[in-house]
Amino acid sequence: RELAASMLRKAASELRMLPEVAEATALWRSGALSAAVRPLQRAAQVMETVPMPMLTLCANGALAQALRAQGQLVQEQEIWNRTLAKLMPPATVPYASDAALLALNGAISHALHIGDAARVSELGGRARPLCSSPPLGEVSCMAAQRALAMHSSCG
Repeated sequence: RELAASMLRKAASELRMLPEVAEATALWRSGALSAAVRPLQRAAQVMETVPMPMLTLCANGALAQALRAQGQLVQEQEIWNRTLAKLMPPATVPYASDAALLALNGAISHALHIGDAARVSELGGRARPLCSSPPLGEVSCMAAQRALAMHSSCG
């Protein structure tokens, strides 16, 4: 769990170096939330080409938050769907990266926010087998299972 948190912090720190993210941060802090969406969209597009899952997750997660703050819930769901499509392992792989599990958590959070119990159940079903297998290790598996337990029980 600490490794995943450390990787996420590092990715967020690296992402802040992008001019688009710096611009979005300044806009967000000034209260111009709707104006922050466009630079976050550009940052997410840039990260689509980078083979670093945590950077992809951070860029798309920031964009998803901005979209939710603006009430653009359909667009937020599209971001989570695209993120899952990029980060989730093929069905033949019995485990997922920390980034994929965090993306699932983001998608489940969105489904809970809009009251889509069927989607919560479906995503929880995808998460359960992934967070109980290597390479997460026993401690990380237990942490992932606890983090997803509430979501899974809702569906």
